[in-house]
Amino acid sequence: MKILFLKDKRSPSGIEGAATYLLKLCKILNKIKIPYLVLYGGNQDIYFKQMIKNKINIRYFEFPKETPKNFLRLFKIMKIRKKLDNLIIKEKITIVNSHFPHLHFFLNQKLKIPLFSHWHGAQPKNENKPIKILDKENILNLKIRDIFFRLYRKLIVFNYDLPHKIIAVSNASKNTLIKKYLAEKKKIVINRYGVEKYDISKIKKIHKEFNLKKNTKIILSAGRITKDKGVEEFCEIAKKFSNKKIKFIFLGGYRDKIYYQTILKKYSNYVIFPGMRTDIERFYKSSYFFLFLSHRESAGQVLMEAMNFGLPLLGWNIIGVNEIIKNNYNGKLIKFRDKKKLEIEVRSLINDKKKYNFLSKNSYKSFKLYLIKNSVDNLLKIFHEEKKN
Repeated sequence: MKILFLKDKRSPSGIEGAATYLLKLCKILNKIKIPYLVLYGGNQDIYFKQMIKNKINIRYFEFPKETPKNFLRLFKIMKIRKKLDNLIIKEKITIVNSHFPHLHFFLNQKLKIPLFSHWHGAQPKNENKPIKILDKENILNLKIRDIFFRLYRKLIVFNYDLPHKIIAVSNASKNTLIKKYLAEKKKIVINRYGVEKYDISKIKKIHKEFNLKKNTKIILSAGRITKDKGVEEFCEIAKKFSNKKIKFIFLGGYRDKIYYQTILKKYSNYVIFPGMRTDIERFYKSSYFFLFLSHRESAGQVLMEAMNFGLPLLGWNIIGVNEIIKNNYNGKLIKFRDKKKLEIEVRSLINDKKKYNFLSKNSYKSFKLYLIKNSVDNLLKIFHEEKKN
């Protein structure tokens, strides 16, 4: 077996959920000596450098950008397909695993080896409507550009006819595949993310770096600084509770610089924004609990990572998140946007030591369900079973 992973660039730094999982996956493959190759569409970004640092077998590959213009670039697409064909033969690849559906389009449609597609996203119920190429408004108003764009999304970006199996990372992810993208149910298998187990004793805390006293309680969140990741709700809670004894940290990068600067200007007195960091484990070790107020998630790897450090989890009761947070066991689920209830639960966790210890203990127990080794073992099993067929 030799696996070819296809991964395009999805953020400025390259670091996002799918990329993080692929890095951890490849580290395990190195340990168990299963050959693979990663073709990645980011040239020397933070993620690429991280992969090299961890001795991942990775090469830069210039995948065309996700645009309807690809319909018209037939010569260029054929050239890329031939290049990938030659690489598959030369490297003796036996399995291809793409990490975004539009990458299927750049493969030979007559590929004679199993193709697996990972789907990392999920949409709420009200957004899980099938993609329509035509609707009444487009026809009446002759919106040719919109029709062309929908054709591209339907026939190329989210076309799940080509892969032999589709790997969903959660139940929420699977539901979106079926309802929005009309993927065949029999093709879909669930394989959840997995995270690494840290040796906590070797990790240094971050209190000194941010001039915080050793006994300061840090309330942590992590993700992109966007509205959908709940940064504004996190900051509003921080505004109510932040003091000398309690500090709030939102860890992660941004895409929209103007939005980021607006958030900084409004909330920097209440929240520490360290930016994009590769030493996230230091923040987990230093924190009291994990407050995750994202509006939508497929699987939430940061929740799994926080469990390794026994952090109680607080989050909205939304898709993806409610598959990981077990209410009143390893954390608390709060009705979406119920700010009063959120405030009550934050105060309770800060002040109720007995409740905190119970949730912390069970959070650490829950972590064992999400070890990366288990995820990789299951993935390899999926690969082997398809090869037999």
